[in-house]
Amino acid sequence: MAQILEGDVLDERYLIGAAIARGGMSTVYRATDLRLDRPVAAKVMDPRYVDDASFRTRFEREARAVAHLNDESLVNVYDQGTDRAGHVFLIMELVDGGTLRELLRERGPMPPHAAAAVMRSVLKALSVAHSRNMVHRDVKPENVLISSTGKVKLADFGLVRAAADAKITSNSVIVGTVAYLSPEQVTGHSITPASDVYSAGVLLFELLTGSTPFNADSSLGVAMKRLSEDVPPPSELIDGVPAEFDELVAVACMRNPAERFADAAEFAEALDDIAVRLALPPFRVPAPTDSAAGRAATQDETWAASSGRPNSWKETAAYPQDDFGGPQRDRTGQFPADDSPTTFAQPTGAVIPPTTPVPGPEQTQPELGGYRDRAPEVPPHAPEVQAPGRNRIEPRSAAKSTPPGRQRTRRGCALWIVIALLATLGMGLGSWWLGSGRYGEVPSITGLSQPQAMSAITDAGFEPVVDRRYHNSVAASQVIGTEPVAGQQAVRGDDVKVLVSLGRPTVPPYPANHSPQAFSAALADRTLQEKVGSPVYSDDVETGGLVKSDPSPGVSVDVGTAVTVHYSKGKAPVQVPDVIGMSEDAARKRLESAGLVVADVKKVFSRDAKPDEVLDVSPGAGSGLIKGSSVTLQVNNGIEIPHVVGRKQDDALRALAKVGINQVEIRDAGRSSRPNGRVESVSPKEGELIDPDNPAAVVYVSRRTEVPSLLGRTIEKAREAAEKAGLELRVDGNAADGDRIFWQSPRPGADARAGDTVTVKGF
Repeated sequence: MAQILEGDVLDERYLIGAAIARGGMSTVYRATDLRLDRPVAAKVMDPRYVDDASFRTRFEREARAVAHLNDESLVNVYDQGTDRAGHVFLIMELVDGGTLRELLRERGPMPPHAAAAVMRSVLKALSVAHSRNMVHRDVKPENVLISSTGKVKLADFGLVRAAADAKITSNSVIVGTVAYLSPEQVTGHSITPASDVYSAGVLLFELLTGSTPFNADSSLGVAMKRLSEDVPPPSELIDGVPAEFDELVAVACMRNPAERFADAAEFAEALDDIAVRLALPPFRVPAPTDSAAGRAATQDETWAASSGRPNSWKETAAYPQDDFGGPQRDRTGQFPADDSPTTFAQPTGAVIPPTTPVPGPEQTQPELGGYRDRAPEVPPHAPEVQAPGRNRIEPRSAAKSTPPGRQRTRRGCALWIVIALLATLGMGLGSWWLGSGRYGEVPSITGLSQPQAMSAITDAGFEPVVDRRYHNSVAASQVIGTEPVAGQQAVRGDDVKVLVSLGRPTVPPYPANHSPQAFSAALADRTLQEKVGSPVYSDDVETGGLVKSDPSPGVSVDVGTAVTVHYSKGKAPVQVPDVIGMSEDAARKRLESAGLVVADVKKVFSRDAKPDEVLDVSPGAGSGLIKGSSVTLQVNNGIEIPHVVGRKQDDALRALAKVGINQVEIRDAGRSSRPNGRVESVSPKEGELIDPDNPAAVVYVSRRTEVPSLLGRTIEKAREAAEKAGLELRVDGNAADGDRIFWQSPRPGADARAGDTVTVKGF
C-alpha cells in the first residue's frame, strides 16, 4: 500500500492537502470534506503499521473516546475507518491556529494570567474525560491546540484508558511522554485521574518557567528523577511567580497521588480561587505566528494556484494586534506533531540496557522572566508561480528587421554608453559607500512597544537584539532605549540593542542549600551589591551558609543597591541546666528542651536521695555546649522498703519482691500484740533505701496466740482446738481421748506464743 499524497482523495470523500505534522505512527494532513465542503484534519496511519493490531486499536480507541465526550475544549473526531486502498484514518476538527509548544517556542514563559487562561481550558477538557472515568495519560504542550480566535483545545486521546483499566501493560512497557509522566506511570502502579493532574501540574510549571522540572542524560533518567525528587517551586526558576502558583504546582505534583487534587475539576476549582484572589485579568490566548499548520496552509494555497484548482481552504482569521502588543499576523492551525509518545522499559528488576541520551520536550528559554514578544524567523516563502497567460509577448514593431551592419553599429555604441554610465555610477556609489553610505542613524524608539521598536530598528537597516535590563523608573517589559543611543551613526546591518526593562530588581530568594556563592551570583545577576554583615548563630544552617539578608527576599530595591548578607557561625551555644534533685524523666525533658541530648544514664546507689533522683550531670550545670551536644546523668537506683508492717506474712513477701527485694529472712517477733502471722516490723525500716546489688531485708512476724478454753471438752476435741491455736496439748495422767477435761494450764484467755504447750487433766 502506497503512502497517501497531496491531491489524493481519501475514502472517496476527503481531498488531501499539505502535511501538517508527522509523528512516529501517522501523519496529519489538511484536508477538505468534499461532501460537506468544509476543512478538516486527516490523521492517516503510516502504511508500515496498518497490519499492527495495537496501532489500529489505538486509532479506534481515540475515535471512540472522543465520541463519548462533547465539549468545546476538546478536538472533535468526525469520522474513522479504512478506505479501499487500506489507509487507516481519523477525520478530526481542523483547529486553525497552532500548538501550545509552538507558542512557547515563540514567546517563552507566560505570565500567571496567561498560564491560567491556558490551564483553565486544559483542565476543563480533562474534567470532561474524568467525569466519564477516562484518563488521558499524555498531557503535554504538543497536544494542546490554540485556534485563531483564542480557543484552547485538548487533542490526541490515543492513550486514553478507563481509570479502572489504566495500569501498566503486561510486557512492562510504560507509555506517555517522559517529561510529563506521573510517578505511578513510571513505577507501574494504577493510573487514576490524579495521574493526569500530575501531568497538568508539570504543564503549568512549564508555562510559568519555560522548561520542565527534571533533566537527565536519558529519558529513563528523567523518568526516575520524579520518584525521588519533588517538583521545585516555579519561582525558584523565574521571577514574578506568585506564591499561590508555587503552592498550586506543589499540590498538583505531589509524589503520592492521594495528596494531589483528586481530578482535573478539583484542580480547576483551586486555579479559579487563586485567579479571584490575585485578581488576574481575563486573557485571550493567541495562536503562534509561525506554525507547521500555517506553513501547510501556505503550501496548499500555492499548490492550488499552480494547479488551477480553486482554493477551498477557509481563510484563517487574523488575531488582534493587542493580544501581546505585537504586529498583526495571520494564524493557521496545527495538530500534534508527535502522536507516538516516548516508550521505555519499566525497571522491574531486570537488567536495563544502556540508554542513549534522548532529548526531552522542547524547552523555551525564560529570557530573564519576560513573555517574549519577538516572533521567530519567518520561513522562506514558497517559490513564486507564474500565473497562466502572463508570458511576455513582444510588440509587433520589435519584430521588424534592421539591416545587419547598422544593427551592429547601434548595438556597439549603446554598449559603450552603458559601460561608461556604469563606471561613473560605480565610482559614485563606491565613494558614497566608503564615505557615509554604509552608515545609518539609529532611530529613536521612545514610547514604542517592543515589537514596534524591533520593526523600527529593522526598517533603519540594523539587526535588533533584545537586551533586558533592570531599571528604576521604566516599568517591566517597556522599552528603555537603544545601544548605540538614538541619533548615533552605526554600520548598517550591525546589531543594535533594544533595551527592555525588567523593572526594579528584587532581592533574590535564598538558595535551597544556602550556598553563599549561589546567592552572590543571584545578586550580581540583578545588579545588586553584596555587603557582608556580622555572622549569626543558626540551628538550621551549617557554618558558612547563608542565614538571612537585609532587605529580605522579594523586596523591590533600586539598581545597584547593597544587600547585607549574614552567614552562619553554627549552632548557638547553650548552658547545661541544673537538673540535680529532679526525677530522671523530668531531667531528661528539661535537657532536651534546652537542645541537649541525654546520651547515657548511669545508675548509682545513694541512701541520701530519693529513688530515681538525679545525683549528678556531666558536663556540670552551667557548662556551655553546642546545641545538640550529649550529656550524661547519674540517677539513684536505690530500692525503697515498701509498707509491710501489719500485713500478713505472704502479702508482705509479695510487696517486697515487687520492688526487687528477694532476699528476705523471716524472724519471730517475740512479744507482740499483733495477731499471729502479721508483720511486726521490717529491717531496714519502711521508706529507707537499700542497695539493689544487695537487696536483702529481715521481716519480723508475730507468733502471739491466745490460750483457748479446753475445760469440759474431751481430750480429743481439746487437742484439735490447741493445734488450731498453734499450741501443743499435754495430758497429765492416764486420761483417755474420750475423758473430759476438768483442769488446764495456762488458764483460758492467757497470752501464749505459737508452739507453747497447754497441760490438761481429765477423768
